[in-house]
Amino acid sequence: DVPPIRTDPAGRPVPIGSVRSECSPERVELMTDRNPQTGWVCGVQEPVQDITIDLGAVTEGGAIVQTIGSNGAFFPRQLRIETSLDERSWLNAWEGSPAAEVLYAALARPRESRTLIEFGPRPARFIRLTQVARGGTYVWSIAELEVFSGP
Repeated sequence: DVPPIRTDPAGRPVPIGSVRSECSPERVELMTDRNPQTGWVCGVQEPVQDITIDLGAVTEGGAIVQTIGSNGAFFPRQLRIETSLDERSWLNAWEGSPAAEVLYAALARPRESRTLIEFGPRPARFIRLTQVARGGTYVWSIAELEVFSGP
């Protein structure tokens, strides 16, 4: 038996100080506007697209939630999550395809597809999400982005 993938994060919400990306920088603020009807959209998936979350201070981070919205096809095909204390040295926290997590999220809440990705909790000020594969004709979209302290 395979245990179900969780869609609700453990731990406490971690406030996000700011988010930045070179891809669609004018839409980055829509990832944290608490409106799942708006969002950030990056072009066709390329292995150089990334988002950097600044938590404002070193705190415990152990999970991210990407709300994709009703179009569950716009998730990163291969995702790398890294953390940093100083934005110079990065530690790998999670890497792989979030496809299973997206599927479970879409089944649990089809209008939101609130996708949970957990990693080992650790102190961090910065969290970087990098799309590391080519996605053919698919874009990368995030309606809402959240950070949690983790399990």
